Amino acid sequence: MKKNSDTIYADNAATTWPKPQCVIESMRNFFFNVGANPGRSGHRMSVNSARILFDAREETAAFFGLDNSQNVVFTLNATHALNIAIRGIPKKEGHVIISSFEHNSVIRPLTYLKEKEKTTISVVPVDCKGNFDMTEFKKSFRDNTQFVVINHGSNVTGAIAPIRQIGHVCKEKKVPLIVDVAQTAGTIPINVKKDNIDILIFTGHKGLMGPQGTGGLCLNNESLQSFFHGGTGSSSQEERHPDFMPDKLEAGTPNIIGIAGLATGIKYLRSIGLNTIVEKEKFLIKKLINGLRDNDKIIIYGPDSRQERLGILSFNIKNKAADIVGDLLDKEFSIMTRVGLHCAPYAHKSIGTFPAGTVRLSLSFMNTENDIAKIVSAVNNIADRS
Repeated sequence: MKKNSDTIYADNAATTWPKPQCVIESMRNFFFNVGANPGRSGHRMSVNSARILFDAREETAAFFGLDNSQNVVFTLNATHALNIAIRGIPKKEGHVIISSFEHNSVIRPLTYLKEKEKTTISVVPVDCKGNFDMTEFKKSFRDNTQFVVINHGSNVTGAIAPIRQIGHVCKEKKVPLIVDVAQTAGTIPINVKKDNIDILIFTGHKGLMGPQGTGGLCLNNESLQSFFHGGTGSSSQEERHPDFMPDKLEAGTPNIIGIAGLATGIKYLRSIGLNTIVEKEKFLIKKLINGLRDNDKIIIYGPDSRQERLGILSFNIKNKAADIVGDLLDKEFSIMTRVGLHCAPYAHKSIGTFPAGTVRLSLSFMNTENDIAKIVSAVNNIADRS
């Protein structure tokens, strides 16, 4: 095993690493100099904590083009936020539309509703190159369609869904659109108004450069019922949970130290400029694809070179299991990847890699050209042995 300083981290679709130093320092500052709960006390430490929480809502709202920062709800992660959104639009025996590239954080809550509430689900096909079938999508709507849930960016292939066009159709049909931007937030521009998004779901620990245990949702044109109730620091004389935002959808002490880090991560992205990040990731993923595509023992999945894609590449080596390849990359070359189904079996069925899965390389703005050169050399080395 090589020293940690030689480690090449290519598992950013799971969580970004390393985090910017400013994110670490903001969390350190909170831990040592603030520490108190927001909105629970009147002393200055609590007031400072509340100010950090308010500023985080403002930063998040501005980043996603949301007018009202009170409609930013912080959660533990995107899965938590998706459950709030999916369970918060109640309708017995309703109908939901999804794509064939959805993550288990969508599939499993909907399976629960299918079993308990008799919800029916239509799955719009996405082909192996990431092309979303708009014709089939338009045909999928029914009189009892509750909402549409779409994964903006595939965590398996890096394919990007045409959410603006999807949202336009949803608006015509008067059906709310929930968009999961776990893989795209911080890597490509997103605006809830321009992209016709009613409920945006984000996680903090990936492209937004925040810590694990942070995420949330932004409500643009939709309200939700809450199934979490408890202490909020507001309306404490009432036995019923508050019905105003954001308290309506938040209960209990928030992960304020994590939220402080998340807000700083967003500020960091804004200081660099999202266009700079987009262009660098495009350059790196293109360089990676070009370095692997001529080896006939390597199978590359997802969008071709003419299509827009995220900095995510899934591949397999012929006659060699994905888990073995991932283990060799780790132990021999100190390259961190993820292998298997990536919590997205629907996507793997769509690209023909179920149940074995793939090896996934996922890049970030923190990766370098030198990283890519070493990854290309390592993968070709392993392929040429088979």
